[in-house]
Amino acid sequence: LLAGASVGRPALLFDVRNAGPSASVPGSSSLPRSFAKLRLEPDWESGILPAIKSEIGGLIQSNVYEEIPWEPWMSGVLIRTHRIDERRPDKCKSRFVAEGNHTVGDGVHFDEVATSMASATAVKMVVSFAAGCRNGLFSLDFRQAFLQADVANPNLLIELPDLPHEMMTGEFGTGKRDRSGARSGMVGRLKKALYGLRDSPRLWAKHLQRFLTEEVGVRILVADRNVFKWEWNGETLLAACHVDDVLFTPSGPGIHAEFLRRVRARFEITGGDVP
Repeated sequence: LLAGASVGRPALLFDVRNAGPSASVPGSSSLPRSFAKLRLEPDWESGILPAIKSEIGGLIQSNVYEEIPWEPWMSGVLIRTHRIDERRPDKCKSRFVAEGNHTVGDGVHFDEVATSMASATAVKMVVSFAAGCRNGLFSLDFRQAFLQADVANPNLLIELPDLPHEMMTGEFGTGKRDRSGARSGMVGRLKKALYGLRDSPRLWAKHLQRFLTEEVGVRILVADRNVFKWEWNGETLLAACHVDDVLFTPSGPGIHAEFLRRVRARFEITGGDVP
C-alpha cells in the first residue's frame, strides 16, 4: 500500500515484509545523543529541546514509571535506557526507549514476546473491500501506543532518562544524573509497556483488542486476530490493525464518525478523518 509515489522503491505505509511500519520517515535524519553536541544544532531551542520535553513530559503525565531509590541489589536487573532523537521534514521527534535486547538472567524482563501483526493478505483484503464497495479508505495512528498498556511484570526497573540542564526543574522528574553529572540515586519502577521492551507489542495488542471487543463491540476474525468487523446502525466497518496503525474502510459516514468518536474517547490518535 503506497503512502506516496516516488522515484525508485516506493515508500510503504504498511511494510509487511519487515513486520512493521516503515522504519524511517523519508527525509529524516538521526541526531547525536550527547546534549553538548545537540546544543550546537541550529534548532536546539526551537525543535530538539521541545521534542525532548514533549516525550519525557508525556511519560510523566502517563505515569509510565515511578521513581524509587537505587539499592545495590538492583545492579543486576536494572534495564538500560536511552533516548532516540530524530529530525524529520516537518518536526523533531524524540523517543525514550528501553534496551530490551540486553536481557539479564533467564527472562527476568519478560515472560512472553510473541505477537501477531496484520498480514499482507489482510491489508489487501481491506483495500479490495473498499475498492469493490466504493468505500473510503482511512488510516489512523495511536500516539504513544505501547504506553497505554500495563506491564505484565510489576518488578521491572529501568534507568531514568538523562535530562539536559534546561529540564532539571522538577517538572520532568529527577532524571538519571544531577547538575554535577553524578548519579541521582534514583531508578524507575516500570508501570507501562515502554518502547523497547520485548513484550511491549504483545501487551499493546492485547490491550487494543480488549478495548475493541469490550467497549466498541467489534468482531475479531478467527483466521486473523488483527482484522475486525464492526456493524452499527445498518452500516459496516472493516479494519486491519498493524501495531499502532489501523487501516479501515467504513460503509458510511455515520459509522465512520462513531468509530472515531469511541476511539478518541479513550486514546489520543492522529489521522482517521481524511482518506
